[in-house]
Amino acid sequence: MPIYEYYCPKCDKEFELMRPISQCDSPGFCPTCGGKGEKLVSCCASKVDFYIRPPSKAPFRVRGKTINK
Repeated sequence: MPIYEYYCPKCDKEFELMRPISQCDSPGFCPTCGGKGEKLVSCCASKVDFYIRPPSKAPFRVRGKTINK
């Protein structure tokens, strides 16, 4: 089951939820205040041979704004 990252604008905290892929578009609710969380762009690590290589940079995130394409 994948882990999704969310941001709660109500209490200004980031949190993670482990959810099935079938619920990836459903809103995530903050475990602290119960507010509706905004889904964040996550980064992932890659496995090469026996080593897990974490990303070299933090993920680019825009909280509370919509990016127009």
